Amino acid sequence: MFNGIYTHTFKNKPTNALVVNKLNKVGLCNEVNGNISLTPFDSNFSFESKALVSFTEYENNYTLQIQYSFNPTIVAWLLGICFFPLGFLLFYFPYKAKEDFSDQLFVMKWEE
Repeated sequence: MFNGIYTHTFKNKPTNALVVNKLNKVGLCNEVNGNISLTPFDSNFSFESKALVSFTEYENNYTLQIQYSFNPTIVAWLLGICFFPLGFLLFYFPYKAKEDFSDQLFVMKWEE
């Protein structure tokens, strides 16, 4: 429901260790068989979060792309419907978490 995309371009291909180390500041990040997975820190009964990390090479540049989403859970939907219209204030939590996650990614310093 609340989605976003973050991209960052590198001149040289960064090591997976550097990417994992930097992304551990915004979530639980690990590398399995060369693939990087990221789970954002924020999560509670009202929403679930997930992120997809990918690298692409284009014209000697490397682009890191992170697609993330923060979606209300079935509990949030039920509470929103049962306590309409105030119940839909629960949707503010995933929206705010998405905004915070986005802000953390955009202020991250990749080069040292």
